[in-house]
Amino acid sequence: MKAVFSTSVAFLFLSKAAALPAKGDDIQEAPRFPTQCGDPNTAMTFFEGFKPSLDSHAPDDIPDFVSLSSGGDVWNFDPPSFRAWIAPGQANTIPFYWLHNTKTEDYVYLTSDTTTPPSRSGYGNANLIAYVYPTQICNSVPLYCASKPTDHWYTTNLVEHNNLVSQHGWTDCGITAYVLPINDFSQIVA
Repeated sequence: MKAVFSTSVAFLFLSKAAALPAKGDDIQEAPRFPTQCGDPNTAMTFFEGFKPSLDSHAPDDIPDFVSLSSGGDVWNFDPPSFRAWIAPGQANTIPFYWLHNTKTEDYVYLTSDTTTPPSRSGYGNANLIAYVYPTQICNSVPLYCASKPTDHWYTTNLVEHNNLVSQHGWTDCGITAYVLPINDFSQIVA
C-alpha cells in the first residue's frame, strides 16, 4: 500500500513538473497595456506558508519567510501560490495587508482602496505585504479565502478552495483580491 501511495505522489509531482516550461524556453506573454496593467515581469511570487507550532497558514514571499526563519520562526511552505507586486506604482493596483491575531496566531489578508490600512477586531496593526488588483483585470485571477476559527487559507485554485469548504468544514470567505497566476494551473474554473 505504501508503494502505491508513494508511486502516486511521485507521479503527481512529476506530471506537474513536466508541464512547467524548461529553463530557456521561449514563453509568450499575453499583451499588456502599460497604462492599465501592472508589469508582470516585476511581480514577486508568493507561497502559502504553514507554521506547524501554531497550526497557522500565511502567504508571503521567500525573502520574508527566510527572514522569519532566521529569527527563530519555523515555516514550511507549499508550492508557489500567486504573484503580486511588492513595490507601489503598478497601474490599477491597491495595497494588500496582513493582520495578525496574537491570541489565535491567525493571519488574515485584506485590501484597502484608501490610504488608511484596514483593521479587524482582535487583530494587530496592518502590515503592507503587496499590491494587487481590486477587480479581475489584466489576466488576473481571484485569490479565494477559506477559514476555520483559528486559521485562513488563500488559493487561486477554485477546486482546492471548494474542497476545503465542502469536504473539510472550512468557511468560504469569498475573494480577497485579484492576483497574477503562477501558470495556467492556477486558473481553474468550476
